[in-house]
Amino acid sequence: QDWKMSDKGVLTSEQVKQLGLTEDQVQKIADFRKAMGVPFEDVPDHIQDDITLFRFLSGKKWDAKVSGEQYQSMLKWYKEEDVANIWEWENKNKEVIETILSMYPCVRYGFDREGRPLQI
Repeated sequence: QDWKMSDKGVLTSEQVKQLGLTEDQVQKIADFRKAMGVPFEDVPDHIQDDITLFRFLSGKKWDAKVSGEQYQSMLKWYKEEDVANIWEWENKNKEVIETILSMYPCVRYGFDREGRPLQI
């Protein structure tokens, strides 16, 4: 499945069909997007596109209030933890990383803010 969103992060008609969404559900996603204030300038597109909003809504049985609270909490965490820039830690701490990897060889995904390896 190709989940590339339209230019504005809105589900394409093919994606709506693949997900089996009703017109009411598509409207709920649009309403939720508007209520949450999407789009945001300071977060990446992949956490404010319709598929992400769909996941929050469907995960909370389409309850916009509960979904909105959870989504806002996620956005707050994302910004506080500076997740968008997590790779910068790795770039600034090459010596620490080499030491860790010499002691704990592994297939790794990256490092968290404290320098602990994220392993796959």
